[in-house]
Order: sequence, then C-alpha cells, then structure tokens
Amino acid sequence: MAGARIPDSVETVYILDTQAWVWLLEGNPKLSKAAKAVLVNQRSRLALPSYCFEEMERKFPNDGAIKPTAIRIPPTPAFRLAVATVNIRVIPRGSNAAMAEELRLKSLYRRKKLTIDSQDIPIVAVVLALRRFFPSTSLISDDGNLTKWAKSTEVAVVW
Repeated sequence: MAGARIPDSVETVYILDTQAWVWLLEGNPKLSKAAKAVLVNQRSRLALPSYCFEEMERKFPNDGAIKPTAIRIPPTPAFRLAVATVNIRVIPRGSNAAMAEELRLKSLYRRKKLTIDSQDIPIVAVVLALRRFFPSTSLISDDGNLTKWAKSTEVAVVW
C-alpha cells in the first residue's frame, strides 16, 4: 500500500476503537491509510475491546430504520470474524485489569475529572490495562476526545 507506513515492531499492541473496526469491515474510505496498514498487516498484534460489539449492537438498526449514526454491520458476524482472526484478541469487558480501570475511570468521570465521552470509558480501560503488560500500546482511533486523552497520557495514536 503506497504511502502508508507499516509498523516496524510487532511488539506494539494496537487497540481499536469501535469506529476503526467498523470502517475496516465496511471498507470505508474514511479509515486512514496508516490505520488500514496496521489493521491489514497480519503481523500486527490487535486488541479489540468486547465493548465494541455492545456499541455496534446499540447502533445497529434492528427496526429497519437507518439513521445517520447507524452501524450497518451486524455485530454477531463482526464478532465471529474477530475471534476467527489469528492476530486479533477480543478483550472481555469483565477481565480483572480492565474492570478495575473501568471502575476507576467511571469514578473520575462522575467527578468531572475525565474529559472523554462516557461511551469511551471501556475502550480507555482496555488501553490502560494492556499498557501495564505491553508498554508499547497504540490506539487506533479518529475520535477527537479519545485521541486527545491518549496524547495527554502518552498513548500513541495511529490515524
């Protein structure tokens, strides 16, 4: 892929937000070349928070009405694809490290000491939990508040 940088290190763990995963599945041109290069590289170590499928379920038009914010990819086939892909690990929302981070972040959010959207808390929790075990973690996201948070905490962002 011309112009897109393929990561040098397979030691980096890349955590996807929901939109990056959906845009990859849709083949959406809004997915950046840099993000796509990481996502299609079979040597990339990808982590997909299970919360992404909850968000997909909420935004999938079960009533047949397509809204502008609707996700057109059904969550069940998207989940099956993720677990069947060798270099993707679906990180369960209830895992000990991620749950501890999520509870801490929700407390900060309630006290207005966290400037991300509440729906992004489970994604941030996975980033923080995995960063304990894999110091080289990157977030694949185009979400403004999420990427602003990542940069403020020295989490690399691919987009």
